[in-house]
Amino acid sequence: MHTNDAPTAIGRILDAFPKEGQQFVGAQLAWSLLGVVCQYLLPRSGQSGLVLATELLTVNSGIEACIRDRRLSQIPGLIQIGAADGMHTVDDSLIELLLADRISLMDALAHARDPNFVKEQFQQSFEVPAKSGGLPECSRK
Repeated sequence: MHTNDAPTAIGRILDAFPKEGQQFVGAQLAWSLLGVVCQYLLPRSGQSGLVLATELLTVNSGIEACIRDRRLSQIPGLIQIGAADGMHTVDDSLIELLLADRISLMDALAHARDPNFVKEQFQQSFEVPAKSGGLPECSRK
């Protein structure tokens, strides 16, 4: 379980209230919350210092419904869908930092929500795209 992400933060807020009041609190939170920003400080790859990875959730109607109905496990997918609105997951941030060589793969995997996704995306960035002609071009003399 990831312990420092938007769905977990929302869950901790709801869990701070007695069970009998959580449905009401969830409805109020869904109505009033504008967004959630989560931050992760990671060691800089090969250097001293830290690098910031983030997760950004902005509340839209889908997020509101998930909070009201306590379907928090669906929020990461909605964050990915909401990329056009500026939302991003911690995994997206970690991949970006990996590609910029700011963090190590080991640190990225340790902080990822889905380590397999991060590893696959990182490896795919090094693959050479296939040419569209099918066969390699040959020069004739």
